[in-house]
Amino acid sequence: MKTLIDKIQTILIGIHTVISATLAFILLPLFGASKALMLASKLWSRLIFITVGVRLVVDCEADRLPSDPFIVVSNHTSNFDIPALFLAFHRTLYFISKKELQKIPFMGWVMTAFGMVFIDRSNPELARKAISDAAKEIRGGKTLMSFPEGTRSRTGSMQSFKKGTFHLAVAAQVPVIPVAITGAASINPPGTWELESGTIHLSIGQPVDSRQFETASELSDAVKAKIEYLLKNKPAEVYAVSAG
Repeated sequence: MKTLIDKIQTILIGIHTVISATLAFILLPLFGASKALMLASKLWSRLIFITVGVRLVVDCEADRLPSDPFIVVSNHTSNFDIPALFLAFHRTLYFISKKELQKIPFMGWVMTAFGMVFIDRSNPELARKAISDAAKEIRGGKTLMSFPEGTRSRTGSMQSFKKGTFHLAVAAQVPVIPVAITGAASINPPGTWELESGTIHLSIGQPVDSRQFETASELSDAVKAKIEYLLKNKPAEVYAVSAG
């Protein structure tokens, strides 16, 4: 019975994805890419959380989040990290993704149409150009989110950070917002199709000023240390609560 329920929920998630992406395209000429993406991504996230029975609790140790663009950097343990971030931040979030995802049918098309940032890690010259172009887009108003581990952790422990995101932060001279996500791996264990109801806890840390660091490596180390701290010490102040 549990396997059947998991399959039904997975099918419903697929349907929600198609509906939300279609809605985004419908809203695109009416509201523009940014507003259409925000409305569709929040609808998609809520539908998924309702389907699986996920509650999201968000707390924040930051005094306030910057009004200007920033880059959200988080640990990555589950497919449910993405909808959690979409619901936690009250603005449009764009992905920083590896170039390979652009080739995936439908998902890649949607991501390209709505201006997600792709970085080709296999070609240093193209990667530098992508970072330069993305820096201009951030300064023009885009707020990005990134999982610098590059893939989901199967152990719960953070893996080493790839430096592309931090080269971008230094180039754009924008703050980095460290985020720690816990509980998502138990909703959807890595490497399985299993789905469980439960609570995802998301902690938003103080902005890290990229201008205070001379290199991407130094910034990466500082942000990773902050996320590790947040994983061990949840902030006391509740910033927001979003129920699925």
